[in-house]
Amino acid sequence: MPKPGRIRIGRELNYIVFWLRFIEGSSVRQNDPSSILVAEDVGNPPGEDTPFISLGQGVKVRYSFVDPQTGKSEEETKNFVVSGTIDWQSHNR
Repeated sequence: MPKPGRIRIGRELNYIVFWLRFIEGSSVRQNDPSSILVAEDVGNPPGEDTPFISLGQGVKVRYSFVDPQTGKSEEETKNFVVSGTIDWQSHNR
């Protein structure tokens, strides 16, 4: 099994090795801009009895960013359909 380590790119950098797994029922829709994957702990928050987000559910995502051309803060909203749930494990915890 790979272990976290160091690589040299001009100077020494730490890197973390992650493994992703898809929760049963998930699918990756290649070139489908309307689908989104959510993290397992977002879709099913620890300690909660009811899922927050389920497969096939529509979600609205609002995010902000700085426009690189104008330097102004912008906000956009996009709609997606949840096509998968992923869980990750880090071997550097």
